Amino acid sequence: MSEDRVTFKRIQIFFVITIFLCVVLVARLAYLQVVEGEYYQQVSEENRVRRLTIQPPRGEIYTRDGEVLAKNSPGYSVSLMDVNNQDADEVVDYLSKYLDIDKEEIEDKIRSQRFRQFEPVTVKSGLSFDQVAHLAEKRTDLPGVILEIQPERVYPKDKLMSHIVGYTGEITGDQLDERMREKGYTAGDIIGQAGLEKTYQEYLKGEAGVHQVEVNRFGRIINYLGDKEPTPGNDLQLTIDCELQKFLAETTKETIETIMEEENYEEPPGGASVVVLDPNSGEILSMLSEPKYNPNTFYEDYSDIIKDPLRPLNNRAISDTFPPGSTYKMVTAIAALEEGELRPNETIMDQGRYWNPPHPRNFQNRAFGRIDIVDALKYSSNVFFAELGHRLGIDSLSEWSRRFGLGSTTGLEDLDGEIAGTVADRDFKKMLYQEPENQIWYPGETIIASMGQGFHTYTPLQLANFASMLANEGTHYRPYLVDEVIDHTGEQIEDRNPEIINELDDVDDESWDLTREGMRRVGQSGGTAGWVFHDLPFDIGLKTGSAEVTGKSPHGWIIGFAPYDEPEIAFSVLVEHGGGSSRAASLARALIDFYFDLEDEDEVELETHDTGEYVDE
Repeated sequence: MSEDRVTFKRIQIFFVITIFLCVVLVARLAYLQVVEGEYYQQVSEENRVRRLTIQPPRGEIYTRDGEVLAKNSPGYSVSLMDVNNQDADEVVDYLSKYLDIDKEEIEDKIRSQRFRQFEPVTVKSGLSFDQVAHLAEKRTDLPGVILEIQPERVYPKDKLMSHIVGYTGEITGDQLDERMREKGYTAGDIIGQAGLEKTYQEYLKGEAGVHQVEVNRFGRIINYLGDKEPTPGNDLQLTIDCELQKFLAETTKETIETIMEEENYEEPPGGASVVVLDPNSGEILSMLSEPKYNPNTFYEDYSDIIKDPLRPLNNRAISDTFPPGSTYKMVTAIAALEEGELRPNETIMDQGRYWNPPHPRNFQNRAFGRIDIVDALKYSSNVFFAELGHRLGIDSLSEWSRRFGLGSTTGLEDLDGEIAGTVADRDFKKMLYQEPENQIWYPGETIIASMGQGFHTYTPLQLANFASMLANEGTHYRPYLVDEVIDHTGEQIEDRNPEIINELDDVDDESWDLTREGMRRVGQSGGTAGWVFHDLPFDIGLKTGSAEVTGKSPHGWIIGFAPYDEPEIAFSVLVEHGGGSSRAASLARALIDFYFDLEDEDEVELETHDTGEYVDE
C-alpha cells in the first residue's frame, strides 16, 4: 500500500471517530436538556435561590388575671448554610472556638440537616450584642454564616411559675429521631422541654414562614425575592391566680426561713408545696413547689441546679409523694361509717394509748375519754382511729382509699410527671418485699395505716383533690391548668369545661355531715388547728397532719376547704421536714386571709405550736 493511501485511510478513521464523538455529545446534550432538563433547572434554582425559615412567634401564656408568664423578645442567632462547601471545616472550627460550643455538636447539627442542606442550620441562639457585632465584622471571612433575628422566649415572672410553665430548648437528636422529624421539625428548632411549654408544644409553636433570597456562589445573600409570613402560635389562658401564687411563694419562703432560724439549720430542712383548687370545677388556682428554678437562666444554672440536694427541678406538687399523716383520717372515718363498723353516735374510750399492738398513743399521751367521731377528728385521736382501723381491716381501708382517688393520678393532663403514690395494702407489701415471710400483712400495720402512716404515700395534688372531694361531698373533678386556647386573631379555639372523673354518690349524707363537722371543729377552739383559725369570721373545714419520717423531722401537713358552707377553695399545704403541722397551719391561715381579703383584720405570725399530732410509740 502506498504512503498516500495509508494517510487517506487514517484521515477517514479520524473523521468517523470525530463524527461519532459529535453524535454522542449531541445526544448527551439532548438528554440533559430535554430528559433531565427540569431536574437540573431545579438544582440550579436551589443553588441560586434559598428559602430561609422565618421562625413564628411562639404563643404566649397568661394567668387568669392577665399576667404574662411567657412571651417573646427579639434575639439574634447564628446559622450555617451551604455547609458542604470547601470552607465548612474552617468555619465550623472558628464558630466552635468563638462561641464555646463543641465542634462535634455543630457537626452533628449539620449531619442531622443532611436531607435539607439548603436550609440554614442554627448553631446558637441568644447571641449577645458583642457576639453579633464580632460575627458581622468577620462575615466576609466566614462564608455560609448567617445572622438572623429570631423570637426568644422570656419568662417575666422568673422563678414564680417555673414548675407550671416549664422552659424551651433546642430539640435534641433523640427527640428529632424519635418522633419530631415526621412533624416537620429540624435540627436547631426550639421546642418546649418541660411544663406547659412541652405539653402544649403543638398549640404554642405556630407555623414557620419563608424568606426567599438569592445567593452568590459563596452562599452570600445578594437579593431578597419575597416572604411568606409566619403564623404566630396560640396563646394559653391559665386557671392560675398570679397574685395568690406570688403571695404563697413569699409566705412559704418566710416559713422556711423561720424554720431555719429556730432550728439553727444552715441549709433549708426541705421543700414545700401548696396546691389550691376550686372544688366546684377542678380549676387549679395555685400550684407551688419549693425550691424553684429560673427558666430564664436555666441552661446557665444547670450544673448548680442538678447538684442541689433539694432538687429544684422536681415539682413536688405532682412528682413527689409523702406519707399523709393524720390528714388521711377522714378516709378511715367515712369507711367505718359506711361499712357499719361505727355507729353515728357511737363513742370510744380514749385513754391516750391504744390497747392493741403497736399501741399508738396520742400526742403527749393526752386522754380524751369517751369521744365520738366528730371529737376524734377535732382532737386527731390516734386511739379512736386505731380502733376503727382494727374493725375495718386493711382490705376495706385500702378500697376506700382508692375510692377517694388515692393511689392513682388525679387526671391532670396539662403537665407531665404526675405519679400515683401508694395505698397501704397487701399487694403493695408483696411488691415491696421478695421474701415470703416479709410479705405477710400484720394487724398492727392496719392500725398504722388507719392513721395515715406506714405504706401510704401521696402527692400534695392528690391530698388537695381529697380535700376537694370532702368539700363537695364526693365529686372528683379532673384538675386542670389551661382554661382557654386562643389563636393570634383573638378567636377562642379551645375552652376547658369541668370534667367529672368519679362520684361517691352512694355515701350516706350522715357520713359526710359527721366527717365534715369533725373537720369544722379542727379549726375551732380546742381543735388541733384552733390556735390559728379560731378567730376567722366564718367556719372552714380542716385536718392537720404530722407525718413521721425515720431519722428526720416529721413533715407538716394541713388540708382543708373554705368557707365551710359553700366552699370556694380546697387546698393542701406541705412543709417538708417542717417539724410538725404548725408551720403548715400558719401558712394555710395566711392563704385564707389573703384569698378572702382578711389580712387587715388579723395578721398571723408564723410561729410554732403544738397541734396534738402524734403517731405511735
